[in-house]
Amino acid sequence: MAFYWGQTMDRLKDCDYLMALYRLYGGLLTAREAAAVRDYLGYDLSLGEIADSEHITRSAVLDAVKKGGAKLRDYESKLRLYEKYSDLKAAVASIEAVEDEHSRLALYQSLGKALTYGI
Repeated sequence: MAFYWGQTMDRLKDCDYLMALYRLYGGLLTAREAAAVRDYLGYDLSLGEIADSEHITRSAVLDAVKKGGAKLRDYESKLRLYEKYSDLKAAVASIEAVEDEHSRLALYQSLGKALTYGI
């Protein structure tokens, strides 16, 4: 997992992305990795705060966050669930932008067939 100490927006985007991956794949992480990622990224706790509450060292927390983040990215690179979700969300948004109700319904039906049959 990359840590962005300089670029705040990049770090925020990375944290949001990893939390989205955590919601999809967090159950596949070890209990320690899942807790560390959730607390560090989701609750914005410091490494020291997490270390104190878990009775482990800061380096152990950092290791768990890095390993958890790397695993989440690896799962996404193989399964692509977040990518598929993002594509679906973009498709729905573009369909919603169509003003003609009949055309919008036809597009929704096409999207439904594509999702159902993989066409």
